[in-house]
Amino acid sequence: MTSPRFPSLFAFSKLQSRSVTQENPTGGKGLAGKGRGNGNCRKGAPCIRNIPPGATVLLCDIEGPGMVRHIWIGSPAGRTPELLRSYVLRIYWDDSPHPSVECPLSDFFGIAHGRTAHFMTPYLGMPEGRGFQCYFPMPFSRRCRMTLENDSPEVLGMFFYQVDYTLGDEITDAMGRFHAHFRRQNPCPVGEDYVLLDTKGSPGVFVGAVIGVNILSPNWWGEGEMKFYIDGDTTYPTISGTGAEDYLCSSWGMTPHEALYTGVNYFQTDPETKWDQLVSFYRIHALDPIYFESDLRVELQQLGAPSADFLGAHGVNKDGGAHDTKALQEAYARYGWVGPHVHPGMSDWLYDRSDDYCSVAYWYQKVMDTPLPPIPSREERIKGIAMREWEKALS
Repeated sequence: MTSPRFPSLFAFSKLQSRSVTQENPTGGKGLAGKGRGNGNCRKGAPCIRNIPPGATVLLCDIEGPGMVRHIWIGSPAGRTPELLRSYVLRIYWDDSPHPSVECPLSDFFGIAHGRTAHFMTPYLGMPEGRGFQCYFPMPFSRRCRMTLENDSPEVLGMFFYQVDYTLGDEITDAMGRFHAHFRRQNPCPVGEDYVLLDTKGSPGVFVGAVIGVNILSPNWWGEGEMKFYIDGDTTYPTISGTGAEDYLCSSWGMTPHEALYTGVNYFQTDPETKWDQLVSFYRIHALDPIYFESDLRVELQQLGAPSADFLGAHGVNKDGGAHDTKALQEAYARYGWVGPHVHPGMSDWLYDRSDDYCSVAYWYQKVMDTPLPPIPSREERIKGIAMREWEKALS
């Protein structure tokens, strides 16, 4: 049995395997590895060189029907979080003027905040933090066009990439096309859920997300629930989890780990403050996709819980472990938090907090007539993501 994701490794097929690189920009048969440089080197043109600031370059323009099987990009030399957030990948399907994929480079491949680190899943990965991988299958019937924009003030000296695909696949217009979209809200207002995706107009399948949280104040931030509002849900969602770490199939907090479909691939904490953190985590719905017929909205609730140290430092604990509600309210007010909210069965008081959230949502849907919402400007994408001194010391 075969599938677009796991093709048979031993059965013959009429599909044609092809690959686009800078040395073979058309993916033509028998045209790879040609020295197109100065003629003095067998490796004549392995990369795109000197992409000017503000320029957009074409990575591939493939006639279908076909299926993108793998995208590899070498992490640019001299990368910084600000630069990786400035390189924008876009993918267009079947002659649409609007991209179905629009994301900063490193966020698309699985790590938030413009960071890189080693991790690998069947669908996304960064071996050694240097090779960016995507294995999501991407069907197209007529055309696949990929571009890269250098939305930075610096020349991008060398850009290495490879797009592996097949031709001759049986593709229909009823098949969903791959979508990925970046969002950031910095800060996310107190009392509001962070929205990862809000799409409507045709059936689709939600297949995963990469989420980044820049912690802006003390305490555990991840008590909020992941919510899926499906096909007309309004006040309440059809699917709701019990906390951020629970959405990762873990429990009782979040620490670095790597698994096939879930994990925390970046987690750094200031050793002095103990709460100044950058967290990046992923959840791939390969075995439990979220299906919708007309619309889907995906949100992550902002909800915090105080630590024992925080309660003690603010004089909240009474003798015997009881809470002084007034002292707790005053402590929350110092940070602009709203609460406390009593959660039956839990020892702590929950509250609405505000942090810096970003995400990439991955899903399949028909190509829409209307464009995706614009991604944040470069200034908004890079604000506050520079490497901290303590972070450099820990790297």
